[in-house]
Amino acid sequence: MKYLSSRKVFHLSPRLLMRVFTMYLLQNFIEYTKSKYIKAIIPIKHQNKPMNNDNISVKEDVEEFFKSGAAKLDAKLYEDSITDFLKALSINPDHIAANFQICYSLCSLKRYRKALAYADKLIEICPDWDTYEHRARIKKSLGDWYGAEEDYEIARGIPKDGCM
Repeated sequence: MKYLSSRKVFHLSPRLLMRVFTMYLLQNFIEYTKSKYIKAIIPIKHQNKPMNNDNISVKEDVEEFFKSGAAKLDAKLYEDSITDFLKALSINPDHIAANFQICYSLCSLKRYRKALAYADKLIEICPDWDTYEHRARIKKSLGDWYGAEEDYEIARGIPKDGCM
């Protein structure tokens, strides 16, 4: 193919043309991903303001923090996602999904002791087969094989239509 640039004609081989096109697509994909991530985080309006019922309702605040944390978790920003989930838990300590996602994030960071504390709290809130199974995996990671087996046995006895 011929390409005109400043009165000179360049011949681009199909291989080079494919590389240029691939780089162009990759650059646009990265920009799209960044903008998608930023749009997911922008809705948090009250991040640096004290929580106030006059601004918006408490339930909406919890959901905004949870959605922001989930977006950061998808982007593998575990520390930032934990921060948002903790903000959601400061408003509603019994939020099942936020507790579960904190537990997952801490496991991803290999902080199993802290994750076990959140798994215990999750079992207090929602004694579901999934929560027992999740806690068993954490205990297994800590080397507590006996405790993991106990949780697996409890999970087997609970029907799978729980609260999660």
